[in-house]
Amino acid sequence: MVINIDLLFEKPEKDINTLIDIEPLAPLSMVSYMPGSYYRTEEIPTKHNLCGLFENILGWHFSEKDRKAILKRLEKNYRKKFGIKFSYKTINSAASGYIPLVEHLFGIENPNFFKPSIEHFDDLWTQLLYRDGYSHAKGTMNLSYELIQEKNRLPKEENGTISNDEIGKFFNNNKDKYPFFYSAPRVREFLLIKGSYKFKLKINKHLLGALKECLLENNIGYLGTSEGWVNTNFLEL
Repeated sequence: MVINIDLLFEKPEKDINTLIDIEPLAPLSMVSYMPGSYYRTEEIPTKHNLCGLFENILGWHFSEKDRKAILKRLEKNYRKKFGIKFSYKTINSAASGYIPLVEHLFGIENPNFFKPSIEHFDDLWTQLLYRDGYSHAKGTMNLSYELIQEKNRLPKEENGTISNDEIGKFFNNNKDKYPFFYSAPRVREFLLIKGSYKFKLKINKHLLGALKECLLENNIGYLGTSEGWVNTNFLEL
């Protein structure tokens, strides 16, 4: 699949006023900072949230390494082609490490233009954590089928569970057959929304054109989490 990012290399002007209408189709959770064990949501999408939504609509799912490489290329392109001083280091990354590619291509003119009716509730959410040398084998639900019978034969404690020492040794001897991530339950705040969000944006015409074209084919992006599906529409002002 070829992913087109040519719009990034056009002149980065915010030259169109538009109204964006975001209609939630599922509960949303928009966390803007890395908390402890409780993930509190924002009531209004942040600019990072909108960047994530736009890039999701465009199908831009790049690694941190690729994002930095693209932004470095933009820095050279803008200087040579348009005489514009731009530093990729000025791009504000999210607390999660997400580095947006379109942050400099739009601005939110009125973040409180219209906020829908909102109800808050908490729910359990499964977080995937990178193992990075930490075994935590009990947090892994999926492992190679070759290990299941062997794992079931490990010595059990009185309560019928495998001891931390035994599962730790087992994991260290079979790291290549375990996934790189383990799961952990977290309490996360969600929003049940009646209506839609509306914001005034000043946006680059190339970005807006690409978003509209993608939305004609598939108008289900996500906002906050990958389960936070929304319909998105733009109206020029």
